[in-house]
Amino acid sequence: MSKAELICEAIATRSRLQICYHDHYRVVEPNEYGSDQRGNPILLAFQVEGGGGRDSRAGWRVLDLASMARIAILPEHFRGPMPRNKQDEVRIGRSCLTVIVGL
Repeated sequence: MSKAELICEAIATRSRLQICYHDHYRVVEPNEYGSDQRGNPILLAFQVEGGGGRDSRAGWRVLDLASMARIAILPEHFRGPMPRNKQDEVRIGRSCLTVIVGL
């Protein structure tokens, strides 16, 4: 399966993903897969574990597909999108996500 197919499957089944992103493992809840304003594929996800340094806190992330490696669908499921606050919306909005698949 391609990276995009794994992400879309995880969104459809509300399954958590384990990914390696910028040399750090993360567990994320994938919410929306689409493209940024330049047409690059990106994922909007809620990180629940992992990362490095400041990036190890739980929270919303906009992740570019090109920087993802070793993507695995985990047996753990999640209920749906986590709530967003105004700060999240500003950060997410900068990516100009055009949704292809979402919850």
